[in-house]
Amino acid sequence: MKNNGSIAATNDQYYIKRHQTRSLQSLIYPDLLKDRKTDLIKMKTFLLALGFALICASSAFDPAKITGEWRTILKGADDVEKISEYADMRIRLRHLECIDDCEKLAITFYVKPNGECQKVSGVATKGPHNVYEAEYAGQNFFRIEYFFNDIIIFYTIHVDGNGKVTHMTNVSGKYK
Repeated sequence: MKNNGSIAATNDQYYIKRHQTRSLQSLIYPDLLKDRKTDLIKMKTFLLALGFALICASSAFDPAKITGEWRTILKGADDVEKISEYADMRIRLRHLECIDDCEKLAITFYVKPNGECQKVSGVATKGPHNVYEAEYAGQNFFRIEYFFNDIIIFYTIHVDGNGKVTHMTNVSGKYK
């Protein structure tokens, strides 16, 4: 009988001493433990995404809570140039107001297309599938993806005058 640390091998059978914490599977398949860690990370990511999806699916919002002062926290786009510092779509949200039970949404924001701050106001109209449509620097189709407490997330599809499509996400917080 050979003694290999805490594992004793006899006739191709492995015995683990009582103080040994590793499982028999990890001794036979040493890469299994690494795969389990990877699987655990994947599972945590999946559960986080599932939880976020369930929250989003169940987030029916109160129009009265949307009306108020807002500030842009984070903006992302698949074409970063569209939201760069002096670009037209680098909006800084300031005010939202629900009109007719949020069938229309009045929006006020600031932009700095030429380095000079400009206030922009407009009204977006709700269409099918709760998608709002508004005109600013082209056509904009957006939807409130998430609204809870003082956080709102918009998903926007912007089509500029040349027909170029940009997908954007805007995270804003209510200003108190």
